[in-house]
Amino acid sequence: MKKLLTLVVFLFAPLLLHAQTWQYTGSMNGVHWLSEMIALDNQTALMVGGFNENIQAVTTCEIYNPATAMWVSTGSLNVARAYPALIKLANGHILSMAGATDTYGSSTNVVENYDPATGIWTIVGKLNIARMAGTATLLQNGKVLVAGGLTSSGTTAMCELYDPSTNTSASTGSMIENRYVQQTVLLNDGTVFLTGGRDGGSASNYLNECEIYDPVSGTWSLAPSMFQHRTMGVIAHFSDNTVLTAGGRNTETTLAAGSEVFSPSSVLWQSTAPILEPVHWTAGVGFPEDRYMATGGIVEAPLTDPFGLDDITTSKCEWYDRTLQLWYFAPELNLSRCRHNMVYLHQTVNNDLPQELLLVAGGQMGSATLDSSGIHQYHAGFTNTA
Repeated sequence: MKKLLTLVVFLFAPLLLHAQTWQYTGSMNGVHWLSEMIALDNQTALMVGGFNENIQAVTTCEIYNPATAMWVSTGSLNVARAYPALIKLANGHILSMAGATDTYGSSTNVVENYDPATGIWTIVGKLNIARMAGTATLLQNGKVLVAGGLTSSGTTAMCELYDPSTNTSASTGSMIENRYVQQTVLLNDGTVFLTGGRDGGSASNYLNECEIYDPVSGTWSLAPSMFQHRTMGVIAHFSDNTVLTAGGRNTETTLAAGSEVFSPSSVLWQSTAPILEPVHWTAGVGFPEDRYMATGGIVEAPLTDPFGLDDITTSKCEWYDRTLQLWYFAPELNLSRCRHNMVYLHQTVNNDLPQELLLVAGGQMGSATLDSSGIHQYHAGFTNTA
């Protein structure tokens, strides 16, 4: 395993690709995939849980500090979990909720709070339902909407509102469709826009149906469906309130082509220029000035191995230009990966690094990799690099 981690740095404008480079930075102390990473208010990034190289859910957490370009261990979760949902509260604390406690679908309802000042996770409450692979969205009123996911009884449409001020959870209106591995964004009016996902297990449907949650009424309503069925592709919300979706998987054997934008003002989807390389389990992030980048992912069609070791992963990355509605290739990662994490950091603590960074960390490497020169056989496994 490489002793380096991948840091993405740029000086930027979407078309000035020559000004962007990826470089390795310090490696994590352990492997994390299907984990979550979030930027903290002190210019550092927190990596939380996930699976390790033995495909076991872990409690370990790490902090990336741009000042040293190194990772250090921080307080561990009380409950091991992959697919954790992370929420940053107004006070800078982090909530970890839901998640898979093993590879066979067991999940947790335990909610934990991370205090960046002490580096300690504290159990603060419980959801009404243990679930994994659903969504958690911070609402404008400070509550967290937890929607769908997989439970011990299968896919659910049930939703709940978790209140961090009282650390209690209350049921709210159920989605119209049972679904998991869906994606959500918070719209400018405070409603939640939900796209795609799946409605069950290995032979279940991939969805193109979308829904909107109104926190005032506590109910869901149908929104226009996407042109493509999608799960675990690109989703981004821009300042003009439009929502971008692209890539993802739409059947057990095919990836979703194309790219489309939803406008809440017109209540319509519009096709854009397609994403150049359809991907599943990519990592994408939006950041200031309506910029968006997608990195890596799975690029072959058949989903043969649920753990990704037989997949073809890619090192390719793409910028999306919101104004022109076009995708552009960006510099490639040094390491092909999927099921990894990415955050945007603005840092002023290390003069040897640009002030704007994209940090990519962890994930899986498939049995083959796709880069700009073609497909190459690869050593399948997991990585602690960033």
